[in-house]
Amino acid sequence: MIRLSVLQFRAQAATAAVALAVFAVILAATSPHLFGLYDSSGIAACQAHGNCLPLATSFVNKLGGFYTVFYFIGIGFLLLVPAIIGTFWAAPLLTREFEAGTFQLAWTQSVTRTRWLAAKLGVGALAAVATAGLFSLLLTWWSGPIDTAAPFDKGNSITFLRLGFVLFPTRGITPLGYAAFAFALGVTAGVLIRRTVPAMAATLATFLSIQIAWPIWVRPTSSHPPTSSSRSPPRTSLTLTWRSVPAAAPSSCPTCPA
Repeated sequence: MIRLSVLQFRAQAATAAVALAVFAVILAATSPHLFGLYDSSGIAACQAHGNCLPLATSFVNKLGGFYTVFYFIGIGFLLLVPAIIGTFWAAPLLTREFEAGTFQLAWTQSVTRTRWLAAKLGVGALAAVATAGLFSLLLTWWSGPIDTAAPFDKGNSITFLRLGFVLFPTRGITPLGYAAFAFALGVTAGVLIRRTVPAMAATLATFLSIQIAWPIWVRPTSSHPPTSSSRSPPRTSLTLTWRSVPAAAPSSCPTCPA
């Protein structure tokens, strides 16, 4: 069953492999000059001397049009990768079986429904997460010098917040989570709608809506630790002070008992 799922997924896998190969060749061809500019700029050791601003400004100005344009292209492409996975990989994964009726043939064989579903979802989810992870790994490595130098120069046009709308979903392991969510969203839409084109449209619209709304309304509330404006009433303490009392003088009364 796993072999059959892989064969059914070969078109998507071939497309992803070609896109990854082209992306990797472009990054590998342009990275030596980019990393050479970064190493010669002295930004890596500038914080010890406090002269990061002029070094970062000089480095950003030397990048030229190609590196700046490709920097934005890479960000935009990686923002679209999870949406493409959810729309064109996950949504038709089960709806094609429902529309063609081939799921009934599969269920009448020796393969159980659980194994059939686990094989299809497992192969698709693993390919989706691996594809997004490889794209993120390549772009994060290539964009490292620019991501490090740009924040020092606040006046340039390529500075983004690390937890902002642009950089956060395109760096590190974040695209893996987006890809897994988009895949689950597409499969869920396909199971509920059971029509390929409507499921693809619903997946794309829902994912883009969440991708836009989440960093605007949800992420700002979780990026800062919660603070409380109310103060607890001051505690009162009781201090006991011991005072020594001098002994009384001997009485001069002759009739008083000793």
